[in-house]
Amino acid sequence: MKILKQAAIIAAVCAAAELIKYLLPLPIPASVYGLILMLLALLTGLLRPEQIETAADFLIVIMPVLFVAPTIALVADLDRLLSLALPVLLLGIVGTALVIGLGGKAAEAVGRREQKRREEKHHE
Repeated sequence: MKILKQAAIIAAVCAAAELIKYLLPLPIPASVYGLILMLLALLTGLLRPEQIETAADFLIVIMPVLFVAPTIALVADLDRLLSLALPVLLLGIVGTALVIGLGGKAAEAVGRREQKRREEKHHE
């Protein structure tokens, strides 16, 4: 029941983001609005990390599976991509490197912060 409640909270934030996307005439994806809403909810204390932690951890664990279909679509359409090979290849490599690098740095920062929080709790 806990994970269902947490998933419902995440789904509600996503639904709110879709509504914002529908109402605002800006070329910004609903997922970006969702990330901003979630960040604001966490920063303001409207949501505590514990309220979505289990569901969020689950989504992070299954994230690689979510990339299978787009990867298959790219491989299936490889002959067309080869005509755009150099720009697509460069963008893919640079984009992947940036995502991996920035994601790793963010994960390290969160890990250090979490470790510091645990140490402070342990010393109390």
